[in-house]
Amino acid sequence: MSKIQSRGPLPPDLRHRFQQALAGVDRDRIDANFNRTESAAAENSFSGFVRRSVHRRRKPLSLLSQDTGIELERLVNFLRGDGELNVAETGRVLAAVDVELVETEAAN
Repeated sequence: MSKIQSRGPLPPDLRHRFQQALAGVDRDRIDANFNRTESAAAENSFSGFVRRSVHRRRKPLSLLSQDTGIELERLVNFLRGDGELNVAETGRVLAAVDVELVETEAAN
C-alpha cells in the first residue's frame, strides 16, 4: 500500500478555493445518491447483477463510458437505479468489466 506524503500546508489561495468547493457540497444529496446506488445494486435482478459487477471491478466510470460508448450520465443513472440500459449496452458493460455470461442447461 502506498503512503501519501505531505508537501506541507496548502497555500492560502488553494486552501480558500478548496474550502469554497467543500462549502458547496450538499452532503445530504450525496448520501441520498449513495443509498440509492447501494439499493439498486442490491436488487435481486439481472440489472442488480450488472450493477454489482461494475462495482466489484472498480473501473473508473469515465473509462467505462469510453470503453462502452455509453454516455457517463446514462451509466451513473443506471447504477443509481434511475435509468436502464438496452441489451446491447448491457453486453458492452459486462464485457468492459470482464464478466462472461455462460449458458447452462435449464432444469426441467
